[in-house]
Amino acid sequence: MAPVPVKPAMNQGHTYRTHEEVVEGIRGGDPAAVDVLFESYADLVHGYAAKLLGSVEAARKLLPGVFVSALPQVLEARTEQAVERVLLREASQQYLASRDSSGESEPPIDELFFPDSAGGRGGSAHDWSLDPDEEERRPEEKRLLREIVVSMPPQYALVLVLFDMEEMSEQDVADIVRISVPAVKTRLHRARLYARRELTRRLSSTGKNGGDGTS
Repeated sequence: MAPVPVKPAMNQGHTYRTHEEVVEGIRGGDPAAVDVLFESYADLVHGYAAKLLGSVEAARKLLPGVFVSALPQVLEARTEQAVERVLLREASQQYLASRDSSGESEPPIDELFFPDSAGGRGGSAHDWSLDPDEEERRPEEKRLLREIVVSMPPQYALVLVLFDMEEMSEQDVADIVRISVPAVKTRLHRARLYARRELTRRLSSTGKNGGDGTS
């Protein structure tokens, strides 16, 4: 993931251009510095939350709480990359809390490895791209992938979105989710199996062939 640039903002003749200046402004009680922080990272957090929740509006509602809760840690972060990790970690925690309180039932993780008619263990052998924003992917497949991420057990959706869609490193994913790198690899592998199996099953149920683009 490319670094998020701090967006300059003026307040009483002062321009906030660096993370250090923004932090100093927030500690000094300048509302403009808070606005700069929000404007600099809102798109990142909103895009991440929207992928997890499957809803732009739900992600928008999550934003204020993420920034308020994360602010004390943001003020201790020394770099823009560290700010990203803090905000994405808080967004992840609020996403998990929303899933826990929703009362939704989740498929047992063992089901990921049961053979089924849609593609055997783990689904099709076809090498599905898991990036729903890939331009060459057909609109129907994009839509299905987004639905699959939302239906996935949340601890697996987190690592899939962070690694495959937000393009974070395994170490960054581990830091954000607060698990070990080996655990990240395990969850990512299982999440991809689930996504590929579900994509194959759903395309098959609609009569679409994912291998050659015919129906």
